Amino acid sequence: NGPLLFMFYEKPFKHHIIDNFFDDNTLRYCVEYLQSFNKRQNNHTVVKDKRLLDYFDNIFTEEYIKTNFPKHRPYESLKSVAEVNICTDGFMYPIHDEAIYKILSVVVYIAPLYSNGTFLFNSSQQLQKQITWKRNRAFIFAGLPDVTWHSYGHWDSTTRVTLNYFKKYFKR
Repeated sequence: NGPLLFMFYEKPFKHHIIDNFFDDNTLRYCVEYLQSFNKRQNNHTVVKDKRLLDYFDNIFTEEYIKTNFPKHRPYESLKSVAEVNICTDGFMYPIHDEAIYKILSVVVYIAPLYSNGTFLFNSSQQLQKQITWKRNRAFIFAGLPDVTWHSYGHWDSTTRVTLNYFKKYFKR
């Protein structure tokens, strides 16, 4: 795989998309690693795998945040956290703004091959866009109060699996 190709969007809020986010070897490794996770509904399990965390950390630096999302929430210090998110048939997470402690959010669509992506809403919480599900697509944004409204869900009998990465604010 060549260098990552970022697609930049401004509406309904600033976000980026990267297709083929993981190189082939890392994607294979990621899928095998995630096989061990409990596949029950809306299960957020912390990922402590150094290889995967390093992969994200090498791309999503503080410089990346400052350059691409200059209006990000203030923070003293950042901590990298990854988690696997599971959705089963008929689950819909309600429209929400990003948690106040999340400075940067990255969602990578892993499985199945076809599913529902992420739904983006305007400040009036009206649907504006769907980030189309594509395996190995990364959806990136910096949460802003009353701006970054979104939701996700899954209506198929398969299990929807994403690998989520966050730069979280913490006090020293």
